[in-house]
Amino acid sequence: MEYNKLVRDKIPEIIIDKHGENSLDIKELKDKRDILIYSLNKLIEEAYELKDAVMNDAADSLEELADVVCALKKVQKELGYTDENVEAACIIKTANKGGFEHNFVLKEVRA
Repeated sequence: MEYNKLVRDKIPEIIIDKHGENSLDIKELKDKRDILIYSLNKLIEEAYELKDAVMNDAADSLEELADVVCALKKVQKELGYTDENVEAACIIKTANKGGFEHNFVLKEVRA
């Protein structure tokens, strides 16, 4: 089966232990742009898995949320932002445009 996706650091070892030394083809990314793109793809993948878990009332939604947070932190690192940078940007964005407390859904804008 072909995957072509970013995986956690211990996954190759787990696969080898289960299926043998010749059971996988893996490469380590070196190019910064490739690392960022694969990291973004992983974030999107994990977000969809969280959505599916929540929509199916799955018991593993906390685990899926943790995967999203881990993937987001990887993207944050690759972009060179600290937790403080991101938090400050969130505060500014919330001050300027509001948060998500009211659960508004924009259905349509008529001109």
